[in-house]
Amino acid sequence: MRAACKIQNPLLQTPADWLHCSVATLPGQRLNLRDNRVAQVIAINPLIGYSFGEQGLMQVQTPTLVVSSTSDAVTPAPSNQLRPFAQLPAPKYLLTAIGATHLSVSDITNVNQDATLVKERLGLEVIPFQQLLQGMSLAFIQQLTPQAETYQPFLSAAYAQSLSTPDLPLRLSTRLPDSVIRLLK
Repeated sequence: MRAACKIQNPLLQTPADWLHCSVATLPGQRLNLRDNRVAQVIAINPLIGYSFGEQGLMQVQTPTLVVSSTSDAVTPAPSNQLRPFAQLPAPKYLLTAIGATHLSVSDITNVNQDATLVKERLGLEVIPFQQLLQGMSLAFIQQLTPQAETYQPFLSAAYAQSLSTPDLPLRLSTRLPDSVIRLLK
């Protein structure tokens, strides 16, 4: 992370980059973040970026569901969700909302768009995304219970596609295509 922050132009950074680079200035060494009590992880529009280096996420042993909104200006998908997702070992899922923004996962309805740093996509048009996220989160969590088989169909590309709309395509995958991985490097 420190190396990446040294070469980035501050004027071209996103809010996520600002936060990463401010943390990079702190003194410290490598931390062991493993916690055996954590059985699964759901990361919604996470701020990951270069936090774990080129190979740090390859050590994760916890099933992970990453949610990515492609029009997220706060934590841009390529550096904060897609590149990290590609590093994660299976089992993993990537739920992508094409055209959604950082707050699209929220049921916030009283945001003054003129007062925000970035334009957010909210309201009725993102309800299918929110419903999909609720259903998939439940199905993902249920994979650790005796009801796992019952909920497994909700962790499928077909289920994501069933709630997809022309204005907000929704996708679920367990791996990125090689062509996308090449673009992320």
